Amino acid sequence: MKPNLAKKWVDNLGSLLYRDERANKGIRVRHTSISDFLVNEYQVNLGDANGQLGIASLEKVVKQPLEDSWLPNIAVQDLPP
Repeated sequence: MKPNLAKKWVDNLGSLLYRDERANKGIRVRHTSISDFLVNEYQVNLGDANGQLGIASLEKVVKQPLEDSWLPNIAVQDLPP
């Protein structure tokens, strides 16, 4: 997914979602009932989703290893915002 598309969705769903400035603009739900609804309505298996996210993260690291794992995101070149 392109970052601009995710930003547009979050902006359009501002009553349900927001970008958390304290967590590097991570997308958050405004109330747990929203998360519960999305997980139940779309039958999301959180274990599988977390596993897929972990695998995608590891694949990214393998393809583009960092010189130092302690670097903040802002210090990594070509990292999308």
